[in-house]
Amino acid sequence: MDFDANLAVARAAISAGARRAGLVSAMGASAKSGIFYSRTKGELEDALVALAFEGLVIARPSMLAGDRGSLGQPVRPEKAMR
Repeated sequence: MDFDANLAVARAAISAGARRAGLVSAMGASAKSGIFYSRTKGELEDALVALAFEGLVIARPSMLAGDRGSLGQPVRPEKAMR
């Protein structure tokens, strides 16, 4: 996740004539969050809202789950039960 790179892409899209955009953000994103990741995601959302897009969709998915191995993603170890 990179605030500057994502914002630069959005600005370039507007310069190229884009009128609509979409962002996959994160559950709990808020510029006021005490958690760095959530705060940065929220700040990016706010920065995109301030741009001149006619339409902006921000998706905040919950925790992504599924068969990670079949997607070529590292398999996450299950938490130990105590």
